[in-house]
Amino acid sequence: MTASPTADVRAAGFAAFEHFDTAQALAMFGSVQSFRKILEMALDSLNTDLIKIEAALEVGDLKAASHLLHGIKGFAPIFFCDALCARVAELERSCKTDVVEQVLPNYVQLAPMLSKWRDEMAHYLTHGDLPSTP
Repeated sequence: MTASPTADVRAAGFAAFEHFDTAQALAMFGSVQSFRKILEMALDSLNTDLIKIEAALEVGDLKAASHLLHGIKGFAPIFFCDALCARVAELERSCKTDVVEQVLPNYVQLAPMLSKWRDEMAHYLTHGDLPSTP
C-alpha cells in the first residue's frame, strides 16, 4: 500500500498548524515554490478581506461581508482544515439570511480563528516551518 501525497509531505518534515494545513497544500501544489506563490496571494487577500469584513459588519453591510467571505471560502479549502472551512461557509450563509445582530456573535467567534490562520500562513512564509513551542 502506498502512502498518500499528504503522508509523503508530512514524512518529509512538514506538519499542520492548528488551522493551516501545510501538508495538504503542498501535496496539492506539488512544489514548495508554487505553494509559496499561491500562499502569498492568499495572505495578501486575507489581510485586506479581514479588515473589510469587520468594517462591513460594523455598518451592517451583510452583502459586502458575504461577498468577502465567499472569496475566502473559495481559496480556504486549499489551506486549512475542513472545520474552519465549514465555519466560514456557515457565516457567509448567515450573512445572506440573518440580520446583523445574529451574524455578529458568529463573526466574533470566527474572527480569532481566521486571524490565527493568517498568522500561521505569515509564519510559514517567513520561517518555512511550524512555530516553536514555548
